[in-house]
Amino acid sequence: MHRFLFLALLLPLALAQPVQAQVPAPAALGSINPDRPPDFRAELRTILMELTLYAKTRNRAFQVLLRDGAVILEKDKWEFVLEEIMDPKLNEDKRVPLHGLMRPLARAIDGVVEDGLFCGDDTPAQLKARLQTLAEVQRLGKRVLTIDTCAAKVANDALASAKKMGALPYVPTDVTALDTIPASRPPDENPKPIASLDDARNLLVVLDTRRLGPKPKALVALLETNQDVLILDVGQGVTSEALTKQEIYQLKFKKIGSPRKVLARMPITIAQAGALYWKPTWREGNPAWLFATDPTNPDRFYVDYRDAEWKQILGLYLAWVMDLGFDGVMFDDTGGWRHFETVFPLD
Repeated sequence: MHRFLFLALLLPLALAQPVQAQVPAPAALGSINPDRPPDFRAELRTILMELTLYAKTRNRAFQVLLRDGAVILEKDKWEFVLEEIMDPKLNEDKRVPLHGLMRPLARAIDGVVEDGLFCGDDTPAQLKARLQTLAEVQRLGKRVLTIDTCAAKVANDALASAKKMGALPYVPTDVTALDTIPASRPPDENPKPIASLDDARNLLVVLDTRRLGPKPKALVALLETNQDVLILDVGQGVTSEALTKQEIYQLKFKKIGSPRKVLARMPITIAQAGALYWKPTWREGNPAWLFATDPTNPDRFYVDYRDAEWKQILGLYLAWVMDLGFDGVMFDDTGGWRHFETVFPLD
């Protein structure tokens, strides 16, 4: 944790010039023994835990959410098999079972954000497993938020299903991506102040406002909303210009005037060209931790999130988000472990 604690004390302006950490570099992908690779999901959990502990040490009320959290908090088959390869004499009584919950991280965070839970493409077995993991998360007193882009005819069913399980849902029917503010009023519109996520009745997630025009227009559109919780990117408008502390303070009030919670999106295993930390000379393979381009978007890069320089960027970014006055953070783009596990299949 000390690496992140040190980094997060640095000035946010250093985002543009990451400091070189004096820590051992992880093994490059080409030097990893494919029969005994690192536990990439466990290493991601360690990073997420250190970031969470820093945030909570600095501000106990700061909310930490984990998007795509159910699969990160669950021990899946790849990880289970790797444990047996690394130590054939494992004590089964002390081992987290297959599909068991990784409780240290689950206890540290405040909740998870799940996509496509009720309007997704999970098989019945996959949905059952995910719901079981989420039920365990809820038993720890953590909040579950859901994002389901549904056809209008099934949107009400998705809302009802989310409420039945005690989740906080966002079910837009007039958008296909999280880049538009729905024209309709939020369900369960709530005039009361929101002191915590537990008070919230509705949710708005807008992660890309470029189509709304320049930042001032995007800000006005966000200020016209009445949702209890906003999750958005720090960069707003067509140029992804960063919100200021004063603008974030304004967003903390619904149009009706009562306080709400505003959380920032923070990518973890994906780097975005043009982000505040981005250098014009960077490209796939330079720096080495930009190890692959996202085939669906040439401006997005899968990162080797184990790398010290990338960890510095994460620590600085989180400190900056907190300095801006956000009420919390949603760790996003957390699926990088999937790419590593695909590169190193164990069965």
